[in-house]
Amino acid sequence: MVSEVFQLKITLRDTTPPVWRRILVPGSMRLDHLHVAIQIAMGWTNSHLYQFEVGRAIWGEPEADFFGDSGTQKASKATVSQVLPNEKSSIT
Repeated sequence: MVSEVFQLKITLRDTTPPVWRRILVPGSMRLDHLHVAIQIAMGWTNSHLYQFEVGRAIWGEPEADFFGDSGTQKASKATVSQVLPNEKSSIT
């Protein structure tokens, strides 16, 4: 089965000039794997915790939450196509 391809523009907030990357990923990519793709695209070393937010939903690594139960869902349980259902969807 072939997954649709998503073109994502990743922009860092509060940077001048703007720092951004554009990547192509399969819609079937899990969010924990998207985290890895972003690390590679930005040249980062995976040295910080991460989370993705869409509306009130938060995905990340719940066991890494040092502040109690934040309602964080496992990033390995959601895919890009699930959290970005249409062309103008955004994720933080």
